[in-house]
Amino acid sequence: SASTSSTTDTLTDTEVQTLFNLLADSTLLYDPSRGTCCRNRCSGCTYLDPAGNFLFDEYTTNNSEEDSRGWLAPYVNVDFGERIQTSKWSTLLFPPVSSDDSDDDNKA
Repeated sequence: SASTSSTTDTLTDTEVQTLFNLLADSTLLYDPSRGTCCRNRCSGCTYLDPAGNFLFDEYTTNNSEEDSRGWLAPYVNVDFGERIQTSKWSTLLFPPVSSDDSDDDNKA
């Protein structure tokens, strides 16, 4: 006889909210070039400010508001030269692996 299970594969709203809060960033950096800037600080580049820094938009959430917990960043990391950010979800799902230089010496 087949066994039936009373458990469900569906997440509750509370579980979904908890998962989102775990993975979401409270600050999101947005590249106005949408990835088209080569980041070589070309003369006359429209994505540089007068000081020569890369332009980017920064969105920050107000964590005190119940409905505003942040965003799932659309990047693993983003580098604007003077500002680098790694997404929370990528750090949690793919933690950095520390490498031991001595291991490299023993590879064939």
